[in-house]
Amino acid sequence: MSSDIGVVGAGGWGTALAKIVADKGERVTLWCHGADSFRQMVETRENRAYLAGISLPAELTVTQSLGETVSNKRLVICAVPSHVVREVFSRAMDDLAQTTMILCGTKGLEEGSLKTMGELFVDLLGAGRKKNLAFLSGPTFALEVARMLPAAVTVAAADESVAKSIQQILSTQNFRVYTSTDVIGVQIGGVVKNV
Repeated sequence: MSSDIGVVGAGGWGTALAKIVADKGERVTLWCHGADSFRQMVETRENRAYLAGISLPAELTVTQSLGETVSNKRLVICAVPSHVVREVFSRAMDDLAQTTMILCGTKGLEEGSLKTMGELFVDLLGAGRKKNLAFLSGPTFALEVARMLPAAVTVAAADESVAKSIQQILSTQNFRVYTSTDVIGVQIGGVVKNV
């Protein structure tokens, strides 16, 4: 069964984002790289390494297939560490639809090149798909978000309609999402926050 949302990266942040969207009733596919983590999440319906005690909703499918995670999705969320974004998304490129919105929740610069995640994704996708890119930043902690404690984030996209679409998908009573068109400022804010 396919889902509308794909989340690439089953660390604390990726799992928390996948959970809050799935809790809203969205069908979410979460990509988990490690075989042991994958088995544990499927068997216990919990990400014990990062979010111990937090149950994963039934609407959340955990997979080791990157293609399954990104194919035929309206939104794909990037939640892998900055040093592997290029490698992981290079492998996902053939399965990403032209119309898929990509929300980068990764905070940081690419090691070596010092490119922002926005610059990295333009390298991978081409400038023509820049309008479907958005960036997430905020003073948040994965465990607090997963526990549904109040939190606020900003989604920035060059195309305001993309930011508003993602705002609608992510927003909950406890997870407030603001929008912006300042894609550089929001990315740098995320970099500085994680120093």
